[in-house]
Amino acid sequence: MSIVEAIFLGAVQGIFMFFPVSSTSHLVLSQHILINRGSSLPNPETPEMLLFDLVVHVGTLVLIAVVFRRQLAGFLRSVLHEFAGARGGSGGERSAAAGAFSPVPGRLGGRDRPPYLFTRLLILGLVSTAVSGVLGLPLFRLAEQVFARPIMIAATLTITGVLLYWTDVVPPGERGLRDITLTVAFAIGIAQALSLLPGLSRSGLTIVAAAVVVTVGLDWL
Repeated sequence: MSIVEAIFLGAVQGIFMFFPVSSTSHLVLSQHILINRGSSLPNPETPEMLLFDLVVHVGTLVLIAVVFRRQLAGFLRSVLHEFAGARGGSGGERSAAAGAFSPVPGRLGGRDRPPYLFTRLLILGLVSTAVSGVLGLPLFRLAEQVFARPIMIAATLTITGVLLYWTDVVPPGERGLRDITLTVAFAIGIAQALSLLPGLSRSGLTIVAAAVVVTVGLDWL
């Protein structure tokens, strides 16, 4: 791989990372195009190129952390503040933390924001990550096959487009962070695992999974 090719592939990843169109699929398709034009790049499904894809994904993750550093720092400070309050608070405050997992936490105590909201969101995020990890391992072999076949990537991109169109036509709902339930967290974890397949957008499937759970009325946990 030449420096120019590395810069080109990094640019493709960086540009499409912020759109719900599967940056991985565009990265892999770009690799196939370069190979078909005579590049000496290894095939996209080889360990070498999978490692390269992982590195550029880490790069975009670092970029996101830098861009949203203030928001992330504020979130962590809020979690630490809630944790400190829970350790020094009364028994009533500690029981309120458990109530934050109810399906309609916004109604707790008549407050606009439920107690321990940020801690609750952190725990739900960890739940989603755990679900993605457990389900992602069996999908790895299938993902390798999709990496090797552009026609399969075209099919998964079509699926992403159809699902995103559905989210655009369903009636809008009024949901906030305090309305994220355990069921939504599980659905998002499943969506994140499926997005290991190139063409299935990570952000797109997250939107779809949450919309399905809320629209169908499955967010009862």
